[in-house]
Amino acid sequence: MQDLSNEMQLLMSTSIFRGIGSKDFMGMDLLWEIRTIRAENTVWYQGQSASELAIVVNGELRVQINQQVLGQISKGELVGELAVFTDDFRSATVVANEDDVTLLVLSKDALRLLRDGHWTIYNRLLNAALNRLGNRIRLTNLQIAKKSKGTDAQVKAQEPSWLGSMMSKLPFGQEPTAPSAVSVLRKLPGMQSAHPMCVQKIMSAMTPRYIAKGKPLVLEGDAGNSAFLLVEGVIEVYRNVRGGMAQHLASLYPGALLGTGSLILGERRNASCVASKNTVVWVYEMSKAQSDSLMDESSILWRESLLSALAFQLRTADELLVLIEQGQRPESDYDKVRRTLSGY
Repeated sequence: MQDLSNEMQLLMSTSIFRGIGSKDFMGMDLLWEIRTIRAENTVWYQGQSASELAIVVNGELRVQINQQVLGQISKGELVGELAVFTDDFRSATVVANEDDVTLLVLSKDALRLLRDGHWTIYNRLLNAALNRLGNRIRLTNLQIAKKSKGTDAQVKAQEPSWLGSMMSKLPFGQEPTAPSAVSVLRKLPGMQSAHPMCVQKIMSAMTPRYIAKGKPLVLEGDAGNSAFLLVEGVIEVYRNVRGGMAQHLASLYPGALLGTGSLILGERRNASCVASKNTVVWVYEMSKAQSDSLMDESSILWRESLLSALAFQLRTADELLVLIEQGQRPESDYDKVRRTLSGY
């Protein structure tokens, strides 16, 4: 490490880059900037155009929307990555909680350079962003459930639901020939201009699954480590509620990504997904093993699409949580709250 700059030595000391050799950091000194923030100074403002992300190497930051504090960001964590990876505006304001908060800052242009020529570093940043986003959604959803329902029992889903127990006994139909998923994959963020071979590799890594009318794809409480791309048909999403009833959360259509929380975090399914009574359903399933088997550009494209899907879910969840805590959520928005609770 003695030949590396101070910036690169700080990077190597973070948990995000643990285990990466010093040679992978050579030549990157000019891409990163050390920045020190004093207590109560703002790093970025909500609604601001995003031009950089950062890693906290010392101190603590807080995240807030409309003055409502949503959480803290500590040493070793990414901050500001959501808007940069998805090319969007800042969804929250970030403020230093204490003096001498030290950040290693990476501009959006520098991130593109990493993507083009330093895949080891870029992959670590992308994986860290996915894991952090998945955990943020999980924690935000638990807070929404507690504040809107009074308990988090419904979102823990440690046991199969009433709906799942009933539907697991139903027979599945005979599977016809699977449709291609290429046109639907092309509609995912970042896939529109992707090389056809990359899109084909992603589809080839996935397993097509046919679901007959009215039959379940996944059941609330089931263990899971995969996500699904809805290619054909309509999926109805339900969650168990007290009294042996199933509550309808949402209707999903082709292009929807389901089960991202299970794929990224290995969580149990927190809702039941059932083929509509009026349509058969085709989904393409991507397990963690299949996702990990993707290489090079195909792997990056797939994970960037996952990140964009999760980013939309988190923004919606954060906005709803703020409304609930401020007592400003109109009753007509309750269905939106329930839909946001589920990563399906």
